[in-house]
Amino acid sequence: PKPNAPKGAYLYGGCGCGKTVLLDLFFRSLPEGFTARRLHWHEFIRDAFRSMQGQPPGENIFEAMADMLSKQFRVLLLDELLITHISEAILVKNLFRQMWARGMTIITTSNYRPEELYAKGFNRDQFVDFIPDLTGQCPVIDLGGETDYRKVDLSENSEIFWHPINPDTTASFNQTFENMVGKDVTKDFQLPIPMEKRHISVPAYGTDTRGAKVARFTFNDLCVKNMGRADYSVIAENYHTLFIEGVPKFKPDLGAEFRRFISLTDILYGKKVALHLQSEVHTEQLFADGLMNADIDMDELWGFRRCSSMLSEMQNPKYHHMVWLMRNHMLQESALKL
Repeated sequence: PKPNAPKGAYLYGGCGCGKTVLLDLFFRSLPEGFTARRLHWHEFIRDAFRSMQGQPPGENIFEAMADMLSKQFRVLLLDELLITHISEAILVKNLFRQMWARGMTIITTSNYRPEELYAKGFNRDQFVDFIPDLTGQCPVIDLGGETDYRKVDLSENSEIFWHPINPDTTASFNQTFENMVGKDVTKDFQLPIPMEKRHISVPAYGTDTRGAKVARFTFNDLCVKNMGRADYSVIAENYHTLFIEGVPKFKPDLGAEFRRFISLTDILYGKKVALHLQSEVHTEQLFADGLMNADIDMDELWGFRRCSSMLSEMQNPKYHHMVWLMRNHMLQESALKL
């Protein structure tokens, strides 16, 4: 189908160069009543695959999805476009084309240039013909990326992030949680996942003086267990502040725990959750062994850089001030689901 939409944009650049900030400023500046969705890639993929499962079988599944979406909003703001699987490549190619044909505009951000998307991916030839369409409808705006602004003016605050893992940091971690929520703590709460018949076990949560929910987990709870995008999104939407203890230094073969930790950080940062974290080493060193691995691929490398950049900002008191400014905006219906 031929595009019939105002052109959007493809904001390309390194970590911390301001892509997401620009996307969010644009989202916040839209006039009242203007229909848009502002989603992180993880949320977009989660909901798009759910929507596919709800469609009748047949060739026109992407047409049906685009018909439904075009009745709900005109602009999609998509943060962190990142294609890691052939199913994601096919979805993006076909759904974007159908959305453009219905007059919808897409503005996206990415660490990858369009021609680098899904590089070395399985059956990539099925995706390559889409790249000229993407650059035609979403002209590339190169924001550079020599400077990671998340790492500028860093602050080492001992009551936000702690390392190493020892009795002193554990005591300080526990005390900070207790100071925040007081004695009224709910243990082993079963948090339901919407649209799925299962729950997440929350070891402990309470409420701070402003009435916001504060939960605590171990690294094992969140990243060793088989958790995914849907779980992390529900946690980020329900808890304003998260305490995570016992994050290890990652082994050279980064593996599933690394990928879960990256997804978790992406989603917590995107929803502006205030994070308190105890780790074995400083967050700058968490992935040092993995980076020495000669077999590291581009997606893992960008995952490391993005996560390291976000964690740098999340341990800065300025981020915790921004949480109160931005979080309600990121919890609007238009920023939660497709």
